[in-house]
Amino acid sequence: MKPRAVRTALVALLAGASLLAAPGPGYPAGTVVGGTPIVVQSAPWAVYLRVSMGATGSFCSGSIIDAQHVVTAAHCVYGPDGTPVPATALRIRAGISSSSRTIRSDAEQDRDVVSVRVHPGYGGPAAGSADDVPVLTLDQPLDFGGTAVQPVALPGPGTGFPAANADVGFAGFGRENPAVPATGSLNWLTARVDEQESERDRVTAEHQKALAAQETGKLRTLEVGAPLHDIGKVTISEALLRKRGPLLPHVFH
Repeated sequence: MKPRAVRTALVALLAGASLLAAPGPGYPAGTVVGGTPIVVQSAPWAVYLRVSMGATGSFCSGSIIDAQHVVTAAHCVYGPDGTPVPATALRIRAGISSSSRTIRSDAEQDRDVVSVRVHPGYGGPAAGSADDVPVLTLDQPLDFGGTAVQPVALPGPGTGFPAANADVGFAGFGRENPAVPATGSLNWLTARVDEQESERDRVTAEHQKALAAQETGKLRTLEVGAPLHDIGKVTISEALLRKRGPLLPHVFH
């Protein structure tokens, strides 16, 4: 039985972000790589997003949320200089199983993007913001009359985060192997949800446990104080906490 997909708008993405997608021009390479090729009927909400900038360009994945809107990763709509690209540089292809070859069962629908609305909490590619999501408005509605193009099934009100160890699935266009260029296929990757740490950051949690085990005569004091030791991290985004490399000056403000 196929594992259930986390069919939220953010999955398109978290991708990586775009999940299973090549990084946008203004963002470093993502870490979601792998999966196996599928036909688009297995994930009819998945779209291929092309970002054109003169002689260069990049691509990302996205998810259809309704006939005229697609969600993707915000870093995909930024250029190498860290500024947003115009909507006219964006075009989506829906109903395809491969961006590089024609599959007989595909039912391609191409649309231009007329506007981009980025999450107000997103600080740009260099900020490592967790709010890495925009909504794209298409120039014409998509046709949902077939099985190759359909909106993603969003969770209902009050739906919580998937339980720890739940199987989840990601669909997107990207690399199956980090050392090999993407073939253009639409891929499916099965993963498992990690246990969510109440302290927000696994490194902090392990540090707290180490503190509590150091001095047997002060266990109670450490037990109470350890969760407060790194309380400043509570309001810091996961993306910033886990960012590799040095932080840029503007994130300290």
